[in-house]
Amino acid sequence: MQQCEATINNWISMHNRYAKDNITSILTVPELQVATLATRGKTNAEIAKMLNYSIAYVKKALESVFAKLLITKRSELDQYIIWSPEKK
Repeated sequence: MQQCEATINNWISMHNRYAKDNITSILTVPELQVATLATRGKTNAEIAKMLNYSIAYVKKALESVFAKLLITKRSELDQYIIWSPEKK
């Protein structure tokens, strides 16, 4: 239960650094997952494999994210997606 509450709190607290919108009210959970991995430099094929989605689904999800955030390329996702680099 504590893990569930922590996940919900983290989900709710994620905000767009520029527009100050709650990014979770703009993107669906799958879109946010795909966008976060894209921001981390993962390819569509890598994202599809990691999330067990088809490559076509990942592409459509990214298109939806771009449309909702009014952006046109992956590099612009950094403005919206807050994440911590993975430790190696």
